Amino acid sequence: MICQRYNYQRTLLPSVVYNFLANNPEFQSLFQADTDTVPSIPTVADFLAALETPPKRGAVADPPAIYNPSGVNYFEREARNQELGQAGEQFVINYERARLIRAGKEALVERIEQVSVTVGPLAGFDIRSFEENGTDRFIEAKTTKYGKNTPFFVTPNELKFSQDNADRYFLYRIFRFRADPRMFALRGYLQDKCILKPFSYSAWAR
Repeated sequence: MICQRYNYQRTLLPSVVYNFLANNPEFQSLFQADTDTVPSIPTVADFLAALETPPKRGAVADPPAIYNPSGVNYFEREARNQELGQAGEQFVINYERARLIRAGKEALVERIEQVSVTVGPLAGFDIRSFEENGTDRFIEAKTTKYGKNTPFFVTPNELKFSQDNADRYFLYRIFRFRADPRMFALRGYLQDKCILKPFSYSAWAR
């Protein structure tokens, strides 16, 4: 009976949240302000300590859909925040510098390149770093101020690049960037590492 009551309450949750937001539109401005705010690049005494293990596949079930009456997807809005993305990339560059310095590869540090700036989004990744033996490490940085399991967005170009360069490709997911940044890394083809769901489609009338 307890389980049944819990499931019933879960089915009510989206409509309760929807109705609350519809009747309290002032919360939309709070959500928007929080989404658009870019924290300062955090100062971390030991960047290497920010790395932790990725979430286990299947450990977190899909939450029920909760619809925002304003029609705004704030996770998508945050993902499109270029200033936040730039700050996250700088965090990753600092991490890579610390990683290579610890390995005694100071000569490689000056060669780290923020490809998102020098080449642009067509490159398919954000940062070119290096393994200890000098081979390339291609890094895509995805940054959120929210929790570890917050979904992120991947472009077809990024997905294809991860497939073509699986042996040298890393996705760094930076989360809790607001004050206590943490990060996990996924190596290889993203199709093999993530649960991918279609987000948008190209369409032609017929």
